Amino acid sequence: MAYYYIGWHFSDQKGEYDKAQQFMVYSYACTFAAVTLRLWYPLLQNITHDPDKSYLAVAWLCWLPNLLAAYWINKKNLEVN
Repeated sequence: MAYYYIGWHFSDQKGEYDKAQQFMVYSYACTFAAVTLRLWYPLLQNITHDPDKSYLAVAWLCWLPNLLAAYWINKKNLEVN
């Protein structure tokens, strides 16, 4: 919810639509981390055969690729503009 408020604040209050768009990309990446967790967990559980350690690793693996992808998308959009 904080991402939505920050995005609204930048776009509506200050007219900074580029920052609002960046925050929305990060918000989507954070929301999609739940999907990524559900994709990574069974894979790592089958590889390691240890559900506890797999879940600890997946807790980080679900966030990092999504946030890196969001960063790359935002950086690419800034270069275009």
